[in-house]
Amino acid sequence: MPKVRDTAIDAFKGLLILLVVLAHNGGSHPFLLEFTHPAEMGMFFMVSGYLIHGKLKLKKRIRGTLLPFMFFICLSLCWRYVYGFVSHEPMCFERWGCELLFGEDWTLNIPMWFLLSYMQLLFLVYCLGKIPNSWIRWSVTLALMLVGLELVRHGINLLYIGRTLEYLPFFMIGDELHNVSHRFPKGKYPFLTVSLIIIIIWGRLYLSPTDYYVRWFVDSSLALILACLLYNLLKYSHILSKTFAFYGRNSIVVLCLHILILDVVWRLWWNQFGHPDMVDAMIQTAIIAILLYPCCMLYSKKIGPKLK
Repeated sequence: MPKVRDTAIDAFKGLLILLVVLAHNGGSHPFLLEFTHPAEMGMFFMVSGYLIHGKLKLKKRIRGTLLPFMFFICLSLCWRYVYGFVSHEPMCFERWGCELLFGEDWTLNIPMWFLLSYMQLLFLVYCLGKIPNSWIRWSVTLALMLVGLELVRHGINLLYIGRTLEYLPFFMIGDELHNVSHRFPKGKYPFLTVSLIIIIIWGRLYLSPTDYYVRWFVDSSLALILACLLYNLLKYSHILSKTFAFYGRNSIVVLCLHILILDVVWRLWWNQFGHPDMVDAMIQTAIIAILLYPCCMLYSKKIGPKLK
């Protein structure tokens, strides 16, 4: 009997991706920008780990990630070359190569880093899966996470390996959830869950010290609780969950193309209305989502199947 696709997972992933688009808008609220890492991305990697589906076929999955990565990198370079020619802002290929090598993703490479990290995570999970003892496996996972946190803290992110390691536990948790029950936990105590979220956010804003590691673990706890709540809210069929599910199923297109579209929307918006505020950022996100719709349809029907 074929497995029924869990549309709540797609909707959850789509919501997270649209929040990433919103966070990349210049007028987004500072809390949203700060919350994006690590809580939001932690949830995103957890869903990605959940979607591995059973036994990992390493070569096939890396190939299925590498080919789209190459396609969108080439598309991004062509886009920026043409756009730079029109706007008289020539692109420096040497700078692009250095950014890719040293893991800088705030200029030309946004957000291609995710696909590289995803390939690295597939390899790490495959290797960690060879450790039969779960205590040893998770001890190694947490040790690697601490190494990643320290690398990122000191600005060392060669080929995004620092970011990969810091999100490794989330990916592992998602994989374990799928292997154990094929479902995210059901929310039996929604008011308790919401209360915990409020307490953690309040503590994060007012009580949590500025220590780097304390802030990371507070945000990680928030990500895990939010993941449970959001999944259970999105499992009900309604227009929002269906919309989010569409973008969740086409997550690679949204992640790899939204910055290119956002760059054009930004410039047009600033020329007409000035620097955007939070409301403007939400409007921009809606515009970008609409423009991404035909791109998602084209990729899923014509391009994506050829890159598997």
